[in-house]
Amino acid sequence: MLVLQGERERVEVVRFGPDGTTLVAPTYKGVQVWRGLPAPGPPAVIGDYRYAGQVAVTPDGRLFVDGATFAVHDLRTGASRPVVLWGEYGAYFAISPDGRFLVVGQNHRDGPAKATLACRPTDNLSPGAAVWTLPITHRIDAGPVFLGPDRFAVHHGYWDEAARRGVDRYVTRDLRTGAVLADAEGPHADAPTFAADPDGRFLACGRTNRVVVVEAADPGREVAVLKAGRKFVTGLAFHPSARVLATASNDRTVRFWDTASWTATTFEWGAGRMRSVAFSPDGTLAAAGTDDGRVVVWDVDL
Repeated sequence: MLVLQGERERVEVVRFGPDGTTLVAPTYKGVQVWRGLPAPGPPAVIGDYRYAGQVAVTPDGRLFVDGATFAVHDLRTGASRPVVLWGEYGAYFAISPDGRFLVVGQNHRDGPAKATLACRPTDNLSPGAAVWTLPITHRIDAGPVFLGPDRFAVHHGYWDEAARRGVDRYVTRDLRTGAVLADAEGPHADAPTFAADPDGRFLACGRTNRVVVVEAADPGREVAVLKAGRKFVTGLAFHPSARVLATASNDRTVRFWDTASWTATTFEWGAGRMRSVAFSPDGTLAAAGTDDGRVVVWDVDL
């Protein structure tokens, strides 16, 4: 086990680089990058991206950052450029498993469309190069998350005035066309505690101290309800093999849930309240961010 100390702020998001030797975590002061795992030096801080709330790393080592602006930063060369979107709100985005496409959405304050969703090639991110761009009827609340190489799901939450209740819908779309493949009501998901397994079987939705696991093909059908801690669930991640769901909690624990039996193994290191969790692309390492800027990294043996 390795404990890394960064800026003394909450580590709300943690991501591995493509080879598992780089670790990325955004803070209010910029994006921290540790290189050379398992024996990294102090983190470099990319100060151009203050207040970053979401990051993703492509298989070729490009870092996508949503903060005060949405941008792409090459971790190898240091070159960066902004990505033009549609308005001033934060972006919801994910990189396709092969690294070739960015699916990005943004909510709108005014107009008939509550959001816009698009698919753009990662080698040409200009709006004119988009594979498709669609107006969306309901605001995006969480996602997108990929269900395998060619499908992704987005969670939309809205108030149904006629029914006088909140509605949570899960819409699965085709990556190449944006066409709706499935649209069903399901459990409430608190972003960013929303994840999909790599095989496209399950969606996991965090709510307070529980995680509701549903069938990706039918989000109204529950597979398991997991008590993931005594306090709020703060992070979710599926192992690349899809054999384990990791949950992070404010009760200072990380749990590994076997996706065959939904039984848990609990980890607690005395490192403080956990805020995020991630696996390396090859599944051999896991990392969890804490409330005070520490990141715990450990070996995964399934």
